Parts: sequence; structure tokens; C-alpha cells
Amino acid sequence: MNAIGGLVYEQTVLEAKAGEPLALHLRNTDVMEHNLVIVKPGATKLVGEASFKMLNDPKAGEKHYVPDLPEVVAYVPIVDPGKQHVLHFRAPKEPGDYPYICTYPGHWQVMQGVLKVR
Repeated sequence: MNAIGGLVYEQTVLEAKAGEPLALHLRNTDVMEHNLVIVKPGATKLVGEASFKMLNDPKAGEKHYVPDLPEVVAYVPIVDPGKQHVLHFRAPKEPGDYPYICTYPGHWQVMQGVLKVR
């Protein structure tokens, strides 16, 4: 998957079987930093707003702008322009649509996708 210019992910829908091991490869081909945070169904706004409030936290960058909330399922840390990161994790065991967002300040409202777990 690529994070590309215009605050979008190249792929906005991913599919997985419940509990299967996954490798999510994020290549940042944009000129800005990006991350990818998978959240529980219905938690996009909660996590997105919490990430924005992290601007008041002097350690927000060290935390990759990922709020410490139980609604966060997994995340790719901040990836600099021209860099990449591979996240190895298991898909959630509970089927559902798990949104993913970029929680870098100002990105979450437009930079979104969904991991469909069946």
C-alpha cells in the first residue's frame, strides 16, 4: 500500500480473514509524513480527535501521533517521505469493518480506508 500525494492511501479497502497473520507494507511516496492506524469499528472520530489533541503533547512525535486508547487495534508508525515500513500483525478475531486512518496532525478526516475482516 502507498501513501500518496493529496492525503490519500492508494488502497482504501483491504480484506482479511479473521485471525489470519498479515503483513501490511506502507510505502510513503508523498512529500509529507504519514502513518496508518487501524481502529475498532465505529472509533474513527474518537481516535482521530484524540490524535489531534496530541498536538499539546511534547512527546506526540515520539508516540507517532497514535493516542493510547483501547480502540487502537494496530498501527504503522510515522513513515517519512520516500521511506517504508512493514507491520506484521494478526487480523482481529472478530469479523467486521475496521477503519484505518492517518493520525498525523490534520490528516485523519480525509486519509482513511477500511480493513474488512470476514
